[in-house]
Amino acid sequence: MTVLVLGSLRHFAVATAPEAAGVRVWAHVVYTPMLVLAGSISLPWGGRMAYREAAEEVEMGNREETREELVRDLAEARRQLKALELLAAAQGREHRWLRSRLEFFRQLVENSQGLVCSHDLEGNLLYVSPASAMELGYAPDEGVGRNLREFLAPSVRPFFEGYLARIYEKEADRGLLRLVSRDGQERLWAYRNVLFRLPDSEPYVVGHAVDITERVHLESLLRDSEDRYRTVTEGLEEGVLFKSATGSISGWNPSAQRILGSALQRVGAEAVKEDGSPFPPEEQPDALALRTGRPSPRMIMGVPREGGEHTWILLRAHPLIRSGEDKPYGVAMSFVDFPSGVVGRRSAAF
Repeated sequence: MTVLVLGSLRHFAVATAPEAAGVRVWAHVVYTPMLVLAGSISLPWGGRMAYREAAEEVEMGNREETREELVRDLAEARRQLKALELLAAAQGREHRWLRSRLEFFRQLVENSQGLVCSHDLEGNLLYVSPASAMELGYAPDEGVGRNLREFLAPSVRPFFEGYLARIYEKEADRGLLRLVSRDGQERLWAYRNVLFRLPDSEPYVVGHAVDITERVHLESLLRDSEDRYRTVTEGLEEGVLFKSATGSISGWNPSAQRILGSALQRVGAEAVKEDGSPFPPEEQPDALALRTGRPSPRMIMGVPREGGEHTWILLRAHPLIRSGEDKPYGVAMSFVDFPSGVVGRRSAAF
């Protein structure tokens, strides 16, 4: 007899009852979705029935086992799908947050007045902020791809290689950068640059600078003005002394030191009028100038010295008022020697 088995079986078995058919019991295990030809076997009728029952029993067991496995596989697939959905949602939130932060920092850099750029270790510009480009008279995209050396003043270009070596070795550098604008004017920037090394990309330098050209120019003018003022003040025969609104003396010229000597720091303290009477502090020239905001009249004052003697000076105070303010923050007191003999004659006359 030819036995033909159709379907997908995990176990295929042929069994006969020994007492009925008088043949051996044998089994063969097969797993295939294809048509299987088991061969030609001659069995008695009882053996064929036993084989058919055994085959049906095995087939039912296989179906039940397969159903359970499918249920378990489906449950596991659902669990994994849910986990993937949660992961995708979390990654989506993180991606949106990163994009918002990136946009925030982009707006912060591109709309600030800070001078920001980045370049590689050879000095090739990778990014130039709009403020930096406009400061030199360029559009932002005109700088990208060019070397920073091209924008340096000729006098400092020989030092550029030294800057690159320092930034590579120390990963940070600061100093002054002298650049040339499109119209040929030199600009002076105070910079601080930092090297960044990232695992999956080439290292690059981020630079931040402040244009101090105008400040340096104003400081130069101020120094020149101070030098002229100092030259004039120190050359005066007239004594000049500066006193704050709180009464502290902040400076004086050589003539003031010559006229008053050790009494310089005590100007106004225990002073006397030309008639020898006490000179009240609120009536003294500096007090009048601070109170009225106008120069005081000239007054004769006796400044006490060691030994009970007085140094007589003809004194006037000028208020010092800052721009935009109404009240003086101090006074400049100018004075000359006043001969003691003249004071005596004037006192006798009075």
